[in-house]
Amino acid sequence: MQHFDQKVPHNEVKQEIFNWIVQVLSVPTPHFNNIPPCPFAKPALDAGRVDIRVGGRGTIMDAVDYWPPEVDIVVVVPINRAVWDWDEIEDWCRDQNRILEKSDFILVPFVPNGNAPKANQPDVDCDWANQEWDWLVDEDYPMIFLQRRSELIDASNRLRLRGYYKNVPPKYLRWVDERNANGTRNEQGNAKGQEARNEKEGSQG
Repeated sequence: MQHFDQKVPHNEVKQEIFNWIVQVLSVPTPHFNNIPPCPFAKPALDAGRVDIRVGGRGTIMDAVDYWPPEVDIVVVVPINRAVWDWDEIEDWCRDQNRILEKSDFILVPFVPNGNAPKANQPDVDCDWANQEWDWLVDEDYPMIFLQRRSELIDASNRLRLRGYYKNVPPKYLRWVDERNANGTRNEQGNAKGQEARNEKEGSQG
């Protein structure tokens, strides 16, 4: 098994993630009421709306500042552990999410052997999350998913209507509800702020 660092070809990383989306995220599982863990991933992949980048914190912030309108999600893979310690990723994402809420972005980290409840979905005790996917990759590496928070909430609400959360642990459902509620409050706040600015500009015109 090779040592996975910055010398590994980026195309290899992208292909492994493609395989993971197709062979894991798109396969129905009893944990999510016989719905795939991420049923929207493969259609987005097939449509060319998944942007996979090898990088770190700077790569993530570049995507936030210059969001590509033609994609639904940006996946950042920090394969050089010497530059970004994996143990720091989830805390960093949690802190950034507090800031990114106002910009309608959210980071979801996927860190091998990480303490997911820090920043990721608190679902690490289920059979689906604990299964082995070593056959898909040469070496484990983290991934950070960046997407529009409002789109994630909309997808979550649609999945709820299909019974997606029927079998998940209560703590996971509470986390989903809190995330969605926070996002909705931010959207309403942004809308009111824009309305106030429009009224002010109209009164000055």
